[in-house]
Amino acid sequence: MLMLSSESTLASEDQLRKLRERNPATNKSRTHVAIDHADYLDIVYDELDKRNIQRGSAQFGLSKSSREENECMFGLIDDIGITIPSVDARSHMFKGTPISDKERHHLLVRSVEYGVLPSTQLMSVEEEYLREGSEVGTPLLRDHHSDGDNVWRYLQALTHCLQRGGKFKSESSRLEAISRRTQIANQMLQRYCDPNGERLKEYMHQGQFLQEGDSVASSYRYVMGIRNSNNMKFAAGLSIGVAPLVCDNLMFTGEVVIARRHTTNLVTDITKMIGSSLDELLAGSIIAG
Repeated sequence: MLMLSSESTLASEDQLRKLRERNPATNKSRTHVAIDHADYLDIVYDELDKRNIQRGSAQFGLSKSSREENECMFGLIDDIGITIPSVDARSHMFKGTPISDKERHHLLVRSVEYGVLPSTQLMSVEEEYLREGSEVGTPLLRDHHSDGDNVWRYLQALTHCLQRGGKFKSESSRLEAISRRTQIANQMLQRYCDPNGERLKEYMHQGQFLQEGDSVASSYRYVMGIRNSNNMKFAAGLSIGVAPLVCDNLMFTGEVVIARRHTTNLVTDITKMIGSSLDELLAGSIIAG
């Protein structure tokens, strides 16, 4: 999600590239190394192209205050063509791990201890877990894999309650909290199902999980967030995730986030960081909840 205040304005990629010709980036201090927004975008595109990763449309925002006009850029690149095998492996592991009532209650307590779940929502998750899908008037987020008592059903009950409950200062803080808590929940449940990490590796070598119709990972739409500043307000950054948040109030979230200050060797270092992150994802890192 791209969120802009009245201090910023939407811009197209063409406007971003024309801006380079009209107002080239300038260094603000002896140690500050500026980079044009379009040049930074080209670095990102080049790293995607090297790995044959498709990308969809993009949208951008530029700062427009009178003193620092266009110095800050924020953007989202939609429909990044990445499929993460371990997302499918983990979902199948969760579906294949049964839990008893005692174990479920243990996970509820652990969810509170890990900061995933406010204690006030304990009963809501328990009720959601026990709810039958045939009840009228209740939204259903489950699939047929959740008919039994397993970790997958617990995760779905948990995420459903996180999406519906809680009090937050703003919509952006709500989305950030849901994303962070969901990630922590997945890590916690993975350790519960697979303390030694062997089961996940075993599942990842079962190619049928990636077949169309049986793949959870292929149902996700990955988005890339990007930002750059030439007024020393924040580092050049990149985020990748299912629902990254890019805001001109400096909120910048995603399952994978990298940042590099505008100092010597900026271009070389940020290029390597982006490439390494993409290679790690393609090798099967877990980035989606």
